[in-house]
Amino acid sequence: MHPRRLPHCQSPGSLPASANAIEAANGFLNRFVFIACRRQRLLPHGGMPDPLAGTGLTERLRAHLAQARHAGPVELDPAAALEWSDIYCRLAGQPDHGIAGALCARAETHVLRLAMLYALCDGAATITVGHLRSGLALWDYAAASITWATTTASADPLAERIHAALRSSTDGLTRTQLRDLFNRNHPAARVDAALEHLAHTGKAQRHRQSTAGRPVEIWAAIPPPAASR
Repeated sequence: MHPRRLPHCQSPGSLPASANAIEAANGFLNRFVFIACRRQRLLPHGGMPDPLAGTGLTERLRAHLAQARHAGPVELDPAAALEWSDIYCRLAGQPDHGIAGALCARAETHVLRLAMLYALCDGAATITVGHLRSGLALWDYAAASITWATTTASADPLAERIHAALRSSTDGLTRTQLRDLFNRNHPAARVDAALEHLAHTGKAQRHRQSTAGRPVEIWAAIPPPAASR
């Protein structure tokens, strides 16, 4: 059996479009930690070949990984165990409705695993309060990423797939190109309705391009507004 691959998400709306209700509810997708990130700069020729050179982090991590292979059971120290009781109750009491709730259903397990990873990477034999809080902070960001990705989507999966395609196209796409992209499995009227929905919600816009014959209608994604600093 080939291992399943996590759906590739090009835009926030593509997460709920790719993650169907069965995968969200049957415990497959909530085994992953979702992290929202944005490209900060363009590096057509790559960045630093070894960004960790001179930091000593490579050697330190290598030593701690070797130590972790023989660490045995890793438990919470007394202070972390006391704090974990409060954290566990908070995580267990969070609402579990909708796709966001389904994807966050393993919050308690993820926080403990992340805390353990922080401890092992730190070369520690037990999980301290600092490791626990670090794991919780990373999970809180992952949960916020899931909420952001699932609440910014529209209710039209085809519209979200088209939006993802438009975001990936530098020059935009014509209606014909969009229909070809989906192997013409969707009627022209269905594609047109999805495009109108994207235009109405401010996610895409059209313009006409002059040609030797009839003008061509080009659709392009509208960049999201820059986040305020």
